[in-house]
Amino acid sequence: MKELLLETIDNLPPLPETVTKLQQYIDSSGREVQLQCVVDIISKDPLLTGDLLRLANSPFYGFSREISTLNQVVSLLGIANIKNVVIANSLRGNFKIDMSPYGLDTQDFLGNCSREADFIAEWFSQTDKKLSQVLVPCAMLLRLGMILFANTLIKSGKDKEFLEQLKANHFSDIGFVETEFYGLDHLTFLGYLFDHWKFDEIL
Repeated sequence: MKELLLETIDNLPPLPETVTKLQQYIDSSGREVQLQCVVDIISKDPLLTGDLLRLANSPFYGFSREISTLNQVVSLLGIANIKNVVIANSLRGNFKIDMSPYGLDTQDFLGNCSREADFIAEWFSQTDKKLSQVLVPCAMLLRLGMILFANTLIKSGKDKEFLEQLKANHFSDIGFVETEFYGLDHLTFLGYLFDHWKFDEIL
């Protein structure tokens, strides 16, 4: 199964060109990175621009006024946060999701993921807005490791065996059953993915 996980990482869809350019620019510029250059790169992608404006005006951030321009988004969130959010946002729509190996209804699972992310964002926005902004991409991707595990189980034909193990465990320790199958749990795997996609070390 470890080989299958490595294959899963190797076969992950490439990040969109705009995201790659943004990542390369920020990483290569270090402290010399300029807000306007970040805006210029993102503005060439109308879909990404729209996504960022929608996200900035969502309950995730709870800004008191409407955010109407890309310059405002980048200025308010900061360049490091923008990079992480842009990568997270581009990844979320790239995977076919089927959570049946975990005995979960996929739509219920996605609804719970959304509520989980809303809870994290709302909780920290009341106490530490900067930390809330750092945690938003984490919240957006919190269950991606589990989604990829499920995908790998289906591809390998081990999904029913995995589900039987979860049932035998009474679903009380999913991480334990994942480790039995993979050698690691889905959150540890997500850490490897964050490294693979070059997210900031703090994430």
